[in-house]
Amino acid sequence: MGVNWREWGNPNGQPLIFLHGFLGDCTDWEGIAPAFSEYRCVAPDLPGHGETPLSETMGWDQLPIELTRDLNAKGINHAVVIGYSMGGRIALHWAHQDPNFVQGIILESASPGIDTEIERRARHLFDLQVEKQLGTLPPLEFIDWWCELPMFGDIKIHPDYPALREKRSRFLPEDMRRVMRDFGAATRPSVWPVLGQLPIIGFVTGSLDLKYKTVAHRIQTEFPNIPVEILENAAHNCHFEAPDRFSRVVLQFLRAVPDLG
Repeated sequence: MGVNWREWGNPNGQPLIFLHGFLGDCTDWEGIAPAFSEYRCVAPDLPGHGETPLSETMGWDQLPIELTRDLNAKGINHAVVIGYSMGGRIALHWAHQDPNFVQGIILESASPGIDTEIERRARHLFDLQVEKQLGTLPPLEFIDWWCELPMFGDIKIHPDYPALREKRSRFLPEDMRRVMRDFGAATRPSVWPVLGQLPIIGFVTGSLDLKYKTVAHRIQTEFPNIPVEILENAAHNCHFEAPDRFSRVVLQFLRAVPDLG
């Protein structure tokens, strides 16, 4: 498949794997990179994003195998995975499929899944709407439409939004339609029933993202041993909107588990 990777930090440090979200790439983490200089940080371009092409055979089950194989070749045999949105869904599936590699998960605005058939049908209809917009709107207009979704809060008035908008627009519409079909939230069974068995060491989202704030509260209620942080005046993309606070929270999650590594 030829996954493109980016590395930073201490090559001898505890490995952290950063998985970006839909329309992102491995450079999305540059704003928080200095905070994690003590760790060996590795981030891929997920299929169809950045410099990693889509593959006809690459789906939910094959992707973790490819990621683990590449990381093993880099001398990394276990790691904590930090996943944002779509990247968080992939992290959960990776941990379920390969528990020997994934020793910890930190979720940023990522859902463990869809519980009911009604919700699954609603999500499928939303995904079809996204596919339609991808095939209709020019890339920059699509990014504006996407970032107007309620979960993104006021991201469009962020001073760095123009640069984010331009970077996010460098996609191939047909690739993104396939990503929606192959990696959308409606395509996988819910992991809520087994969430307590997965090595989740933290969940973070923003107070302005009401959807994932609800997910955070459910985790707090059903899985009180999982640390949860809700960042005030941030929305879905915490690492972009509040990089310093996001970094402090993630470091807090990591340092609360002394036997990692």
